[in-house]
Amino acid sequence: MLSLNSLKKIDPLNTTNLTDEELESIRQSFYDFGQLMFDDWHEQKFGSKSPVGSLTNKSDEHTM
Repeated sequence: MLSLNSLKKIDPLNTTNLTDEELESIRQSFYDFGQLMFDDWHEQKFGSKSPVGSLTNKSDEHTM
């Protein structure tokens, strides 16, 4: 887990004026973004985790 002090060390000039609640929100955004990146990588490497598969339109026959 990334501590609030670790976040402050990443960019000390721009984090000194932030409250702990704002830093926690930033930290959660980092975790959410990391999860999104992992899920995308996992889908590309192993296929969709969804039982119906990936929901992308792979053919051009249903386009306008």
